[in-house]
Order: sequence, then structure tokens, then C-alpha cells
Amino acid sequence: IPNETACIMWTHLLTTAQFPLLDLWVKFISEVYKKPVSKDLWQQTLAFGATKLEEYDPSGSWPSAMDEFVEYAKRQ
Repeated sequence: IPNETACIMWTHLLTTAQFPLLDLWVKFISEVYKKPVSKDLWQQTLAFGATKLEEYDPSGSWPSAMDEFVEYAKRQ
């Protein structure tokens, strides 16, 4: 789906309790990532949102957008 649509849907469907970095995630997807959101990325977003940045394993089977987001978030 277009990333603009995904961002709107995430902000309506998720809370910061479920995804503490939701605002930064939406900013990253809309301003940096700029690609359509794949089915895999869409389906794993909620589980990813509960993951702490310090505990994120880049060698895991997360979509590459999440790897890029972790690097982005650590720079912020």
C-alpha cells in the first residue's frame, strides 16, 4: 500500500502504548523510506513496535525498513 495510506492507518490503529516510537516511525516512513509498504512490513509492524531499540537484532528476520528505522531512530 502507499506509505501515506499506511501512515494514516497506523496512527488510527495503533497507540503509543503499543508502539512507543509510533510518531518517529510514521515520520521515518513518510519522510525517509518513501517506498510502498509491503505486506510483510505491514504485518510485522505491531510486533516490531513492542521491540525496544536496545534489544533489536538486525540479523533477525525483520523487513529491511525496520533495520533502516532503527539506525534512523538511534541518530535522532
